[in-house]
Amino acid sequence: MFTVGEIHSDWREVIAEGVKSKGLPVSLSSPNTSHEDSDDCGAIILGMEEERPNWDKIGANMNNIRTKTLIKEADVVVVRFGEKVSNNFSKART
Repeated sequence: MFTVGEIHSDWREVIAEGVKSKGLPVSLSSPNTSHEDSDDCGAIILGMEEERPNWDKIGANMNNIRTKTLIKEADVVVVRFGEKVSNNFSKART
């Protein structure tokens, strides 16, 4: 199961605890939810820690590859939108 979306609450942990408590045979994955780690991963993996240019772009590209791969391999994808997106979506539908 791949969980993607809102990063400001503990919803992923709630799902993980539920899976564990029920003993379900489910493997959980998600995008990197640490903003700093997400930004820096490309430069660190490529050994470019000393060169700051394009870190965000490199990290975004690597995270995109990882996310697409995990979504493709997942049997189930759970998406949670935050309040701002949910409110905007509700307004657009009315």
